[in-house]
Amino acid sequence: MKLGREIGPHLGCERAGSGGAVTTTVVVEALIIDAFIGVHRHEHFRRQPLVISAELGVGRVSEDVIEATFDYCLVETFARELAQKPFTLIETFGHGLGRRCLLEGAENVCLVVGKPEALGNGRASVVVRMSRRPASDAPYGES
Repeated sequence: MKLGREIGPHLGCERAGSGGAVTTTVVVEALIIDAFIGVHRHEHFRRQPLVISAELGVGRVSEDVIEATFDYCLVETFARELAQKPFTLIETFGHGLGRRCLLEGAENVCLVVGKPEALGNGRASVVVRMSRRPASDAPYGES
């Protein structure tokens, strides 16, 4: 099976700004979830694999407890829950997963949702970026 585009080098690994800022990014790579997803009629009657990679910004983790970070097992739990209902687009699946992660405490989310069986000779995927900050605070061209 062809795997979807994986995140790497990790999008969250840009150099920290001056002043010694510390941030943490939780990474989940190549999680495979079967879902009823697709536009075409033949896709509506069988599950297809989605390959999900995620980066979840959690800021500074100052304590050695799970509550101080994002539990990466939740990405799988949320994806499996979402996959219980049919979706037409991987974009809307990704948006739903991103919203769940933000509600659970991630500061920002970058997801790659791939549908490896969508094309005969290639990979189809989308990248979804979301943040808890208001869009008006985003740099020009981002939201």
